[in-house]
Amino acid sequence: MAHVMEMKDGKTATVFGLRDVLEMVEEYAGTEPRRFIEEYVSEIKQDRVDFEEQEKYYEGRIEKLEDHQRAFLNDVKEELEAMEQFLDAPRLSRTKLHAAVRNIQKMIRAEL
Repeated sequence: MAHVMEMKDGKTATVFGLRDVLEMVEEYAGTEPRRFIEEYVSEIKQDRVDFEEQEKYYEGRIEKLEDHQRAFLNDVKEELEAMEQFLDAPRLSRTKLHAAVRNIQKMIRAEL
């Protein structure tokens, strides 16, 4: 989209993009300010690319952590269901119950 800009000296210019603005900067302020702006814009673009790469990396890490947590909780759930069966059995087997408790403790220690 075109923009019409009025310069300090009263002239008007139609600007279609950054390149047009840089040409005006060079015409009115010289090549050094133009180069500075070009480098600055380039750094901003590179920062955006770097940020997007980091964002993808951390999204992947979060997904892995979510999967791990889900698997861990499923394992604990299975052990608790086994304990519930031991408690509901007509004869309580303390050995099996202790083994299930130790399994849960091992899983929790491994996570901590």
